[in-house]
Amino acid sequence: MNHPKEFAEGLSIGIIMDGNGRWAKQRGLPRTAGHKKGAAVFQDIANYCEELGVSSVTFYAFSTENWKRPLEEVSAIMKLFGEYLLKGFNYKDRNIRIKFLGDRAALDAKLQKLMNELEEDSAAKTGMTLNIAINYGGRPEIVRAAQQLAAKAAAGEIRPEDINEQMMSDAMYTAGQKDPDFILRPSGEKRLSNFMLWQAAYSELVEMDVLWPDFTERDMDAALALKGKTVSIRRTDAHLPQGQFFDQELLGLRVIDCATDQEIGIIDRVLTYPAHKIYQVCGQREYLIPAVPGVFIESTDPDAGEMRVHMMKGLATDED
Repeated sequence: MNHPKEFAEGLSIGIIMDGNGRWAKQRGLPRTAGHKKGAAVFQDIANYCEELGVSSVTFYAFSTENWKRPLEEVSAIMKLFGEYLLKGFNYKDRNIRIKFLGDRAALDAKLQKLMNELEEDSAAKTGMTLNIAINYGGRPEIVRAAQQLAAKAAAGEIRPEDINEQMMSDAMYTAGQKDPDFILRPSGEKRLSNFMLWQAAYSELVEMDVLWPDFTERDMDAALALKGKTVSIRRTDAHLPQGQFFDQELLGLRVIDCATDQEIGIIDRVLTYPAHKIYQVCGQREYLIPAVPGVFIESTDPDAGEMRVHMMKGLATDED
């Protein structure tokens, strides 16, 4: 595919490879078949990123939480990791620097040896950096960095008050690398799942409905084309289920207490959490009201400019 030089050159990308199990289930196949197809897609997309001139790409291959999966599935993933992600990819003849993110101590000794060799052999390469996150979690990575700096402080090498963001960044697995310009997650899920939590502070997030085993170069192009863009549609063209609204429609609505029929403020922000959204309401006091219809939310009428709610103790932020 022909692209202008600036299409992806120099970008840093994080990819959460998700949807292997669902892909297999849709086809009546074992989950391991989905992982095998996903490993092949990893190779294709890594090749394509190099072709596009990407500076660095990080693939989320295996999280610290993935150990909770059935033993048979974990064993199959580890076998694929060795066959597809390491042995089956011709790194030595390519100008790619390999870096593994995560705690490799829990991995098979032979796999650790192979990972160490690949990192050492490619350390002087000047092309794309290929990061593979295995037994990785963003929170453990931050804890690890904090522990390293705490040890230096305890040894008198640094003062605690001198610890800053740059020192934390330098203690991450990705030390010296550019933070990701955007994080891509196929499969339709809309969360980071403990991936690059420190590095993704200012990254754009791109979510796509395609499952990872079906992901192609064309999908990668579509994701890259969205970077830095704002996509807008007319409200009349957006068909939401009855009673559901876009966050933007709710901002500025007057919030009325059903019990007193008094206005308590306006919706200033809509906060998104895994369980449900929360409306931040600002008036004489600030309230955090869960977006739970029938419990806290009686009715919502953007045309009338108001939302009616059931107030309960503890919703005001200044309450003990």
